[in-house]
Amino acid sequence: MQKTISLRKAFSLLQKAHHIHIVYDEALVKGKTLPSKLQVSNNLSDDLWRILRKYSLTFEVVGENTIVIMPRHQTKKGVIKGKITNEHGEGIAGAQVIIEGTTFGAAANLGGE
Repeated sequence: MQKTISLRKAFSLLQKAHHIHIVYDEALVKGKTLPSKLQVSNNLSDDLWRILRKYSLTFEVVGENTIVIMPRHQTKKGVIKGKITNEHGEGIAGAQVIIEGTTFGAAANLGGE
């Protein structure tokens, strides 16, 4: 059985190692654990992301040495429709569209849709 530490304890270790204050709502960390072999590096941001990503949490730096932990906002799913056309208004078959800054995309059908 793997030994674990609470998320609260992990935050305490980071506070001591990086000389910062971490602020969070107790409900966000209650019952959440990490492997006890938590490694603290010289990079606070990397340490926080490694800990928080498992629980869909994120952080914001406030002031010089205060970190606020908060829930990561979930993106809403939806459908984007349209038609890819050339300068004559004709559909472009097989055109590819990728949402900038992501890996999400699609290819148009024969009619450019």
